[in-house]
Amino acid sequence: MGSATGTWPFVSVVVPAYNAAKTIAACLESLTAQDYPGDRREIIVVDNNSSDATAAIAARYPVRLIHERGRQSSYAARNRGLEAARGELVAFTDADCVAQPDWLSRLVDGYEDETVGAFAGRVAAWEPQTVLEQFAERRRQVSNDASMACSFLPYAMTANVAYRRQLLEALGGFDALLISGGDADLSWRLQLNGGKSIRFNRAAVVHHKHRSSLRSFWRQHWMYGYGTAMLYERYPGYRKSLGVETTYWAKRVSRFLIRGLSRIVRWPVRRGEGRVYFAEHFLEIICTTARYLGLVQCARSRRRTSATGRAAAEVAHAVR
Repeated sequence: MGSATGTWPFVSVVVPAYNAAKTIAACLESLTAQDYPGDRREIIVVDNNSSDATAAIAARYPVRLIHERGRQSSYAARNRGLEAARGELVAFTDADCVAQPDWLSRLVDGYEDETVGAFAGRVAAWEPQTVLEQFAERRRQVSNDASMACSFLPYAMTANVAYRRQLLEALGGFDALLISGGDADLSWRLQLNGGKSIRFNRAAVVHHKHRSSLRSFWRQHWMYGYGTAMLYERYPGYRKSLGVETTYWAKRVSRFLIRGLSRIVRWPVRRGEGRVYFAEHFLEIICTTARYLGLVQCARSRRRTSATGRAAAEVAHAVR
């Protein structure tokens, strides 16, 4: 655990927060209780225009509280934290995460290996109670186990990752224009442009609280789709056509509808399976559809922007 040489790297832990009054205290309790040497770490909370008590709650803890007011974006908030960071490593987690006491010391394992540019840890569910939370846990949503196995290139989710600060600065940090998928974009730039790898330290664990309302659940998956479409533009090897995505969506919806209806029929004899057993296929339809509509919205928006740009260029050319 930690450094083989006995020297612990100085780590800046950055936590972006927006209207996180319900979760930020548990997050900071876990971060201030880390077994990592206190003189080798700092915690930076970046409030991103919260309208609740997030900043007031964070101010009660031994952390550096700063603000990102210019852009409403978790990636802009993370970049603001990067600007303020003093560490050799910059670790990121979210305001709805709770870290195990040995999280940070486990996360920096392998720091001496200069071929490694980032260190990912495992993201587990935090005490799932509702059907939506249990479904997200079963689906491995917000999981570095899944993202690090991405068939294009592995990527580390920002709920549990640390980057070498100099490399992060050289890459320009996160792209604050992305609505979602900024963690994949940065991870891929690190590998393709930075020539570094990502080390997966599974023993470094944070627990993530999943969405518990249907509205936030829908919006989360809509944003996933929108962000995916933006990534398709940047990475040809990752890209799928809208036709392929439409076929994928239609097949999944049809399959899950049939499975969901079959489980309703079996309800009288399978009640002991629990609510998630009967709801999961319909929830798959919801999240698959939300993702697809987000992807379509982004594709249409980008097409309109591109067409407008071409028209403006043609007018300018005609004037000349």
